[in-house]
Amino acid sequence: MNFKQFEYVLAVSRHRHFGKAAEECDVTQATLSEMIKRLEDELGYPLFDRSSYPIKITEEGIAFAEKAREMLKLRRQLMISKPLEGGPLRGSLKIGIIPTVSSRLIPMVMRTFMEAHPKLKVSVEEIPTEEILRRLSTDRLDLGIVSTPLPKGSMEIEEEILYYEAMLVYGLDASDKDYINRNELKKSEVWLLEDKHCFRNQSMNVCGIGKQQKGFNHFDFKGNSFESLINLSDEFGGYTLIPELFVETLSKDRKSRVRKINKPTPVREVSLISAKPLIKKKAMKSLADHIRKIINPRLLSSKLPNKELDIIEM
Repeated sequence: MNFKQFEYVLAVSRHRHFGKAAEECDVTQATLSEMIKRLEDELGYPLFDRSSYPIKITEEGIAFAEKAREMLKLRRQLMISKPLEGGPLRGSLKIGIIPTVSSRLIPMVMRTFMEAHPKLKVSVEEIPTEEILRRLSTDRLDLGIVSTPLPKGSMEIEEEILYYEAMLVYGLDASDKDYINRNELKKSEVWLLEDKHCFRNQSMNVCGIGKQQKGFNHFDFKGNSFESLINLSDEFGGYTLIPELFVETLSKDRKSRVRKINKPTPVREVSLISAKPLIKKKAMKSLADHIRKIINPRLLSSKLPNKELDIIEM
């Protein structure tokens, strides 16, 4: 009996399918099936009813899965040994991050974080907020980096607010005024990311527009990157909203087409989260402090009083 077998059992219990579970665990279906069969032989009872479709977990399997989940959580807790004060972290750390934050944040902070903790193995995956919460709740992630506040009814979390990032408007001519107000955006064509991105909902809240994207005439586009939206704005006209850190990647010409929105400045709140009870407290605090140290001095929000910030919810 080993921890890998526990992981395989939990994967099958989630997917109710050996093939999908094997894909998640990055092993062949034959390997996963054989390891679970060996475990069942050792236990003396079946964990799954393979005669049904989708596969059903037996009553004994449900009880075993609960214990396996507890054992894996304890194992992860032990994987990061408590370091001396100020000492480097060790073990492993699994992080999920939303794509609209990852593209700028990870390159800016992760190399120096890894250099500070050379014995820590970090794996990062870009996934939507809903999937991050799902994996945190089933102990498949240690930490998540998402936009907060989370919608009402979400799981109970530990939270470290990292920074407030201004939401800016792209698509104005270089000769236009320095600011744009929200009423202008409400009356304009605005290019948006597709539904799975929380930045879409935040953009709609800033612009005061309804559920339907206001695109160009009869052309409908659902994008997954700010670059695509900027290209559409250049070609068809109209505006799009982009996060402050993304502006650093733009050419000088494109930067001249970016404007701030009149105060209070709309910002998105970006946080590091974990499921309760918090297991990797030291790792969470170390990463949060590292991100704040690098990112906050670059942001407009660090120069403004809180009363001039408008935190946009999803």
